[in-house]
Amino acid sequence: MIENQVALKTLLPETEFKTFSYPICPPRPLSKAKIVSHFLCCRAGGQTFNTGTTDLNQLSAYFLEKSREDFAAVKDVIDRNRQARGWLILATHDISDEPTPYGCTPAFFGAVVAYAVDSGAHILPVAKALEVLRT
Repeated sequence: MIENQVALKTLLPETEFKTFSYPICPPRPLSKAKIVSHFLCCRAGGQTFNTGTTDLNQLSAYFLEKSREDFAAVKDVIDRNRQARGWLILATHDISDEPTPYGCTPAFFGAVVAYAVDSGAHILPVAKALEVLRT
């Protein structure tokens, strides 16, 4: 993690990783304690949105590939997020006409983004969303 930050700074000095994405399994308490000082926030999974008091060191995210054959499930979580006035973090690893098991197609991603925009959601990168929520 720290080596990645250093490598990024070497390649792009004006850039930094502001957020962190945990691998597939939930983070262990010791990992969270070490990571907290390096990032504004971190996200895990959970297939839900964030509402109420939220652990910024383990935000929930909704992985699109888990519902890429069920657009109604994505619409449902977007609708529930809107009703709860929550923070929905949508995640995927790749967008391709032939996605990996962890990605989705451009058509599916486009439909998700269009539905989210139509819901009235603010579409922002995670770090920018956190900045807006803190103001």
